Amino acid sequence: AYEIRPRDWSSDVCSSDLRRWCGENPDAARSLGLSVARYRYQGVLLSGLFAGASGAFLASEIIGNWREGQTLGLGFIALAALILSNWDPKRLVFFAWLFGFAQAIPLRLNDAPIISLLPPQFIRMIPYVVTIVAIAGFVGKVRPPEAAGKAYEGGGSL
Repeated sequence: AYEIRPRDWSSDVCSSDLRRWCGENPDAARSLGLSVARYRYQGVLLSGLFAGASGAFLASEIIGNWREGQTLGLGFIALAALILSNWDPKRLVFFAWLFGFAQAIPLRLNDAPIISLLPPQFIRMIPYVVTIVAIAGFVGKVRPPEAAGKAYEGGGSL
């Protein structure tokens, strides 16, 4: 019943310029004829979809069950990736890869003979240390979208 056409989807929903305009200056985007409410609604739906899918994957595939606190602060690492990318999707892919790589390091170092002399808590700290170092290095250069967190009260429908 539904046909997914990646070219149309990427040019409409994932256009970072249009989404950036709706976050930076929604009135200017509206003056260009863009439906700010529609783009913001799509952004909320897509982020909710991705968050739900990743939570389901984490609970069912990686851990095998659900328990309280099972993400171990990975949401804060994802938020750090978003902040460090300066809300740019291409840079976000790089920082997500960097933090994912840092998350995989403890899994690979468990079998190393020299590393086994260290307490396992030090090895499990690596992703969080990488996150703190990255944020400390880039914290002054980050600028969020101008209208982020502000309600849009412009006219128009979805």
